[in-house]
Amino acid sequence: MNNILNKIAQMERNAEEIQLASHKVELSVKDDAKELVTKYFRLTDNINSDFTGVSKEIRGIIEKIGQAEKLANDMPKVIAKYEGLAKELGIDVNYIQELKDMKLAVKDVAQYKELATKLKSI
Repeated sequence: MNNILNKIAQMERNAEEIQLASHKVELSVKDDAKELVTKYFRLTDNINSDFTGVSKEIRGIIEKIGQAEKLANDMPKVIAKYEGLAKELGIDVNYIQELKDMKLAVKDVAQYKELATKLKSI
């Protein structure tokens, strides 16, 4: 009978040890999960903050591109006037730097329009 009681007591101790080991593993997994979640949300908070700053910068760039586009749209009229005056005065338009610069601006503005379109899609 003692032998049976000893075996039962041993089984109870083994069950308690298994239960303790199970709790330790469970706590370890919980701690790992908590650490991962904390790191993840800290990182995504930083991402959201950074994106807000970048979004403001992008809106500013798009606004500046719009202003540049308006200026470039006014240039063909000025170019035509300038070329007309140059011809009247007998000046070679190829030597007028402002005309070259305005023609370049009118041509280049298309690239900025394209950039604004891409930035708007972000």
